Amino acid sequence: MTTTSSRLCALAYLALAVLPTASAAGGDETLPAGALLRLRTAAGADAPKYPDHPACVAFVAFTSDGKAIISANRHEGVRHWDAATGKELARWRDRGAELWAAAMAPDGRKVVWGPGWNRRLYIWDPAGAKKPSELAVSEDKGKALAFSPDGKLLAGGKSRYEDGVVSVWDWPAGTKRHQLRLKLGDVMALAFSPDGSILACGAIGGVRLWDVKTGRELRTLPARSACALAFSPDSKLLVTPHGNESGPMTIWDVATGKAVRQLTPLVTDGRYGWTAAVVFSADGRTLASVGGDRCLRVWDVAAGKERCIFRGHTGPAMSVAFAPDGKRLVTGGGDCTILVWDTWGLSMPSATALADGGSAALWRALAREEGEPAKQARKRPNKEGIPVLREDLRQAHHAIGLLVASPEKAVPWLREWLKPAAPERLRQLFTDLDNRQFAVRDKATQELEHFGQDGLPALRKHLQTSLPLEVKRRIEQIIERLEKAPPFSQGRATLRAIEALEYIGTVEARQLLESLVQSAPDERHRLEARASLQRLRNRPAPSPPRTAGIAP
Repeated sequence: MTTTSSRLCALAYLALAVLPTASAAGGDETLPAGALLRLRTAAGADAPKYPDHPACVAFVAFTSDGKAIISANRHEGVRHWDAATGKELARWRDRGAELWAAAMAPDGRKVVWGPGWNRRLYIWDPAGAKKPSELAVSEDKGKALAFSPDGKLLAGGKSRYEDGVVSVWDWPAGTKRHQLRLKLGDVMALAFSPDGSILACGAIGGVRLWDVKTGRELRTLPARSACALAFSPDSKLLVTPHGNESGPMTIWDVATGKAVRQLTPLVTDGRYGWTAAVVFSADGRTLASVGGDRCLRVWDVAAGKERCIFRGHTGPAMSVAFAPDGKRLVTGGGDCTILVWDTWGLSMPSATALADGGSAALWRALAREEGEPAKQARKRPNKEGIPVLREDLRQAHHAIGLLVASPEKAVPWLREWLKPAAPERLRQLFTDLDNRQFAVRDKATQELEHFGQDGLPALRKHLQTSLPLEVKRRIEQIIERLEKAPPFSQGRATLRAIEALEYIGTVEARQLLESLVQSAPDERHRLEARASLQRLRNRPAPSPPRTAGIAP
């Protein structure tokens, strides 16, 4: 494995080298760890740091090609930014009205917003038009807007006489299709399921699910003060925060209405524990959330635990969105700033330390189970007041990112290491433990250790046979190291490798996924690889480049 080890060491350093250059637009201040870019919507370091300020960034989104960012502020209007340089490309502001709700059209090019409680909608294609068009609708919009996935419907929510009302319009005609009454208080959030069949309405008294086609109520979820909503990409799950208080987010089974999992954050400040916005990644494996504790959190949905925490806003973080390729995140805050993040946090010290550890450390991080928290993470935060994450999930998150950042080297390495521990291979490795050459014996020892807990049964069984003293001693040492180490396995590594291969998305990565569909010994791995391939086939082609228009 000498060639592979050196290849992977090079991979780790190359991954750190190919990260986009971080910069702070509008100033020379140091960026927080993991951030690539900072944009300011209000000048000066004394910008207010609370969510109700007019310059609070209440809405952010990437355009369909990932090259630009759209942001919206209550009094400052809508802005169009270059996602690489932070340069403001265009801006539109209606000085006569406040912006209360905004939504990005499914085409990823147009943004729609409602200026307060009147019956107008603005539609703006910032890269193609200097001035937005205007559309009259039959009802007030209120505090929430959401598009259906096919772009043919637009929903807007408001409160009327203490009852929430949601209007659904045909788009772009603006004619009313449905009017839905919640009787749960003020409408705070709206979301269509990705399959377009369900509209979720979050209100003070809970979440109500409606059939989009008929306007019939399906069920009510007892989610407290649902100020944010997000469906999983397969439309099977819905996540809701714990209202305006610190507490866990809840993942609901949409079909049954039952809570299936809770996501409990490590609260960094008891006064700011609420969640303001949440969004799923395109593959549904991760979830990003922001809120009053000023942090961006990336969650492992299956494990129900945090993968990584990014800290950089000086006020509550109010909005969040993934880039189309999932490799970046953008957040907007009550501190009047926008931060663009590397999803994998490869510029963080913990990622740098992982790369410095070489191939063995990277493989262990990729293969580690979610069983053992870091020793210092159990009770108390570190000296900066930031809780220490479960080391296993954070290191696994960085490891996936290192692979994604260097696809040319990662795919060959994964192809080699994803070979299952076939009986004939194990027999050869046991034979090599008694080889006369030290290099052969050492290579066999390392490879047996790389199988992790998956290889323990075979090791223990072989130990019961008649063996030379040195071979017996080597196997005992391998077993001892594996038993003392945090749990890790080839099976877990395969799942994370599939995730990395989907993000890489090259022809070689797809070929490796195809081989896993055909030959992976575990059915779960075959299903995961098949699902990744299907998402890659459905991935839209990049939009053709267009010249950005500059607003006067």
